[in-house]
Amino acid sequence: MEHSYVPKNTDWFWIVGSVGLAFIIIAVLTHNFLLGVFVITAGLVFVILDTKKPKKINFVVGPKSIKINSRFYRYEEISSFWIRYEPPAVKELLIKLKKNWGTNLKIPINNTNPNLLRKYLLRFIKEEKHEQSLIETIGEVLGF
Repeated sequence: MEHSYVPKNTDWFWIVGSVGLAFIIIAVLTHNFLLGVFVITAGLVFVILDTKKPKKINFVVGPKSIKINSRFYRYEEISSFWIRYEPPAVKELLIKLKKNWGTNLKIPINNTNPNLLRKYLLRFIKEEKHEQSLIETIGEVLGF
């Protein structure tokens, strides 16, 4: 899957709405129009992201590249990899691209054996622990 999907109950929406309303009140009281616009936009993004169901991702690890859906990533383009394995919830392959402006990749490995995957990838790419960013940690806490 494209990302892990955590269904939200009505309490989650009430909390997001209440926090958003509190910030809108603060924005009105402080005459901060930009904060109000930001809070409304962020609230809409949260709701849209929650209703978006993840797409299925197909990936193949081959002798020259990793194929994700229809896109190939040659091993020369990849700086390092890390397998984050915290069953049952987290099973993912993290790939750091050499391009500084490039997005790092996070691929759910689902039923793939992480030990076999690691052993195979070590033949082509160096293994390096990838720390989660603050944004990724907040996203997990919020259920994204």
